[in-house]
Amino acid sequence: MNILRKLRIFGWDKIEDFLLASIVTGDGLLLVGSHGTAKTYCAEIIAKSMGVKYQKVDASKAEFEDYLGFPNPRALSEGKFEYVNTPLTITDKQFVFIDEINRCKSHTQNKLLELIYSRQFFGQKTDVTWVWAAMNAGDEYTGIEPLDPAFIGRFAFIIPVPDAVDMEYDDVLKICLSHTHNDAPAIKKFWKHEKEQPITSDENYSLKPFFETAAKNYREIDKEMGELIGKILSTFTKIWWQERKDKIDGRRLSMMRRAVIAYLAVKKTKNKNFSITDEVFSLNLKNVIPYILPHLAAGKGLNPIHVEVALRAVFKTLAGTTPFIKAYFSPDLIVKMKTLCECDMPFFSRKKILSDVFKDKEMLPLVAFALLPFSLLRKSPFTRIERREIVKKVKECIRD
Repeated sequence: MNILRKLRIFGWDKIEDFLLASIVTGDGLLLVGSHGTAKTYCAEIIAKSMGVKYQKVDASKAEFEDYLGFPNPRALSEGKFEYVNTPLTITDKQFVFIDEINRCKSHTQNKLLELIYSRQFFGQKTDVTWVWAAMNAGDEYTGIEPLDPAFIGRFAFIIPVPDAVDMEYDDVLKICLSHTHNDAPAIKKFWKHEKEQPITSDENYSLKPFFETAAKNYREIDKEMGELIGKILSTFTKIWWQERKDKIDGRRLSMMRRAVIAYLAVKKTKNKNFSITDEVFSLNLKNVIPYILPHLAAGKGLNPIHVEVALRAVFKTLAGTTPFIKAYFSPDLIVKMKTLCECDMPFFSRKKILSDVFKDKEMLPLVAFALLPFSLLRKSPFTRIERREIVKKVKECIRD
C-alpha cells in the first residue's frame, strides 16, 4: 500500500512510513531537502486528506502578529487581552507547516520552540496537533541560520527528501506529467474551454480511517512491546555514546521510543499480515533510527553502518543471559523448548529460539502441538504475538 502515491506524491516511497508515523504520534517532523522537492505540497495535501485545518507559515518572513493575530483594541479598553485573527493565525489551526525554518533568526526559533514542543505560542493555547517544518540544505542557499541543538531536539523525525535525480525514471516521468491544484492557474480559471479534460487526481482520498487504525495498532504494540523497545533504546543510548561520543538526551530518547512504535504501527496498518518477528524487528529498528537522530538537521553525516553495529551490540548485551545462551547453542530440541516455556527472557531472544525450533519441518508437528498447551495458559510464558505464531503453526500442520 502506497499512501502518498494515492495523493499524487511520487518518489517518496522510502520515507513514506516515517511521515505517516509522525502523524500517528503528533510529534514534530522536519523535512530536509532541496527546493522544488514538494515538501510544502506534501504537507498541504496530507492535511487536506485528514480533513483538518491547515496553515503554512514562512519562517523567514513571519512576524509575531502573523502567528497570533493583532491585539484587539476593544478588548483592551475593557481590561481584557485577546487577539483578532488574521488569515495567517495559527491558534485555530490543527496542522501547521513552517517553511524555510533555517532562515529564521535565533529569537524566532525560540518562539517557535514553544509551539513545536507544547503547542502553545507566547503562552497562548492553540488547537495545533501537528507541526511540520522544512529546510533547504546545501551551501548554495543564502541567508541560512544554524539551528540550535535544543530547537532540533523538538523534532522526533528528521527526514531527507529525495531529489528527482535520485528517483526511479518512472517516478520522475510521473512528476513531469503531474498536475496539482497550484499548477497553471490561468489555464484552469481564465482560459476555460468547454472541451477541456478534467485533471484526474486522488487528492480527495481520506487518510482518517488509516490513522484511526494505526492509532489502535500503536496502543497494542505499546502495551505489548513498549517496555522492550524502551530497554533497547536505553541500551543503544549508552553504546552510542561509548562508540560515537554522541549524546542522546532524555527528551529525544522518549520521542525515539514513540517513533519506533508508530513506525511499526504504520507497517502493521498497511499490511494486515505484518508479523513482528525477530528479524523484522531488528530490520525495522535499523531502518528507523537514522531518521530519528538529529544529525541531518545539525549538518552532520550519519553512517548507517554505525547504527547497525551499535544495534548488534545492543542485542548482544540484552540477549546475553545464561538461559538464552544455553538454549541457543544446545543441539537438543527438548532443551530449547523447555527454556522457552520456563525462562523469562527478552522478546527477541525468545523469538530467536522459537524460530529455530520451527525450522525442522519433520519435527514441526511435534513441536507445535507440544507448545500449544503452554500458549493457552492464563499466565502463558508467551506473548500474544508468539501465541499467534504457535497457533498458526498448529493450523498449518492440521491442513497438511
